[in-house]
Amino acid sequence: RISNPTLLGWDHVCLDVTTPIRQMSERDDNAESGSNQDENAGGTEVSRIKDGLQRWIAALNNRSQKKFGKDVRVALNPRVKLFGRERCEYAFIYDADGGLIELVNRLSTVGEDEGGSTWEDE
Repeated sequence: RISNPTLLGWDHVCLDVTTPIRQMSERDDNAESGSNQDENAGGTEVSRIKDGLQRWIAALNNRSQKKFGKDVRVALNPRVKLFGRERCEYAFIYDADGGLIELVNRLSTVGEDEGGSTWEDE
């Protein structure tokens, strides 16, 4: 684990995993409702996808264990942050060679009238 996340720097790859997280959430919603979609199943409702990055990393870890017999190494657990007007979950994992991969899950867009301090953790 990274002891001081402010030292991450620029030397990493960033992947937007919003779409796969939403697809996973929709599959979960469908399974829970017996394949009946509720009114918000296709929406971007924050409550439905909140903590989705943690669940997605856990699913990725399960796939990695089954396929390669190895755990996904997490460098920084998921956190929520504002990037400009985008409210996102983000986390860092290591690739097989120890390089950093940033994972981003877009939660919502903050409206101009809502304000919000940029670059501050919630």
